[in-house]
Amino acid sequence: MIRRYDAQTVVIGLPLNLDGTSGESAAKARQVATNLARSIEQPVYLQDERLTSFEAMGNLKAEGHKPEDIPGLIDGEAAAMILRDFIQVDQDRILVSPSPR
Repeated sequence: MIRRYDAQTVVIGLPLNLDGTSGESAAKARQVATNLARSIEQPVYLQDERLTSFEAMGNLKAEGHKPEDIPGLIDGEAAAMILRDFIQVDQDRILVSPSPR
């Protein structure tokens, strides 16, 4: 997929707890990101994804989507928000460094 779309960077959502701490899901995301960083040349970043699903649901409702259609659309909408935040938000980006093997 990276070659197909000529991706220059990979962004993976980091599911932090609401208070900003890391839990089991965040640890799994970090491990996936590290493994990916080991196997590709492009830089891999983690992006805070707190509340993106909630915001995505609100956006989809506001756009007039039927309630029964929303569950199938939330992940794509949330992914778009994660990328938007990565591009727009002025915060420290979390670059994933491949750990030594």
